[in-house]
Amino acid sequence: LVLTSPLTRCLQTTSLALCPGDLYVDGNREPTVACLEALREAHGMSYPDRRRTTSLLKQSWPQVHFDPTMTENDEQWSLTEREHVPDVMRRIQSSLTFVVGRPETNLVCVTHGVWMECMFHAY
Repeated sequence: LVLTSPLTRCLQTTSLALCPGDLYVDGNREPTVACLEALREAHGMSYPDRRRTTSLLKQSWPQVHFDPTMTENDEQWSLTEREHVPDVMRRIQSSLTFVVGRPETNLVCVTHGVWMECMFHAY
């Protein structure tokens, strides 16, 4: 299982690092690539942390399974307020809950610095 943030830079990294045909698990089966909104960087006030529309992301990365709860537009991003650590921690817990419910035994997570810093600090 490959999990990725919906921010373009992570989807690009996922595509470059894990090109179809380059990574095989369980014989010759390519891994599932799932995009989770909860894996994104702390958001707000910084345009690079604003997500593109879901329809554009799906068009650009048709092989990725996008989180069905993702809204078309980035409703979480704000021009005037940055996301707080407790909010990031709630998203991290949501991500970990998702992972625990999956059958895969191998996992790659493509995410961001603040997300990882908060997760490693907590766990």
